[in-house]
Formats: sequence, C-alpha cells, structure tokens
Amino acid sequence: MVQLYVSDTAASVPVPIRQLQGFERIHLAPGEVERVTFTLTPGQLSLIDGEGRRVIEPGQFQIAVGGRQPTSDDFAGKVTDVLTATIEVTVAVTEIWRRQPRTRGGLAVSDSLGAGSRSPTRPL
Repeated sequence: MVQLYVSDTAASVPVPIRQLQGFERIHLAPGEVERVTFTLTPGQLSLIDGEGRRVIEPGQFQIAVGGRQPTSDDFAGKVTDVLTATIEVTVAVTEIWRRQPRTRGGLAVSDSLGAGSRSPTRPL
C-alpha cells in the first residue's frame, strides 16, 4: 500500500501533525515497478480557521509518500523508504467554504447549548 500524508507546518490554528490524504493498494512482484499518482485538492490543504471558515493559508506543507506513516527522520533525510517534499502556498488566505448556520423550520438552531439544556434535534 502506498500512502500520502500532508503536514501543514505553518497553520494559524492547531491541526494534526500529519494527515493521511490518500492511499493506493498495489501488488508488486519482486523487482516490479509501478507508478502511483496522487492529486491534492484545495480541500486537502485547507483548515478550519478561528472564525469557522475552511481556508487555505499561505505557508509550507510537507508531503510524504510511502508504505507507512512518516517520521521526523524521513523529513531529515535519515530514512530512504519514504519520499518527502516541501511545497509552499504563496497566495493570500483563500476561503473555500463557510459554515452555514443550522436551521430547523426556518429558525436558526444554536450550535452551543447552555448547561442543562436539551438538544432540540436529539430525543432523550
């Protein structure tokens, strides 16, 4: 199995250290070679910012492709079985999605309920 991991090294909010963004199952005979191609989408480079918007932020991203989850040794060049690269996004913060308020019967439903409140959408 070939796995693709992405790490946002300059995020403005807490994000996972690395995220699995793709994988491909392949079966190879000894000595056999096969090309595997991954395409990263804007959503795979995005995060939810402090205002609830899904955005792509400028900065560096580490990309790792291999048969396992990468370690810091892979990015330091100490291990050779995982391919690594660094890419840089240079555009300004770009919003690709905004969370819409939930509605019920045309009325907004609060995302946070006070202590002791019952959720209007979940029966007890």
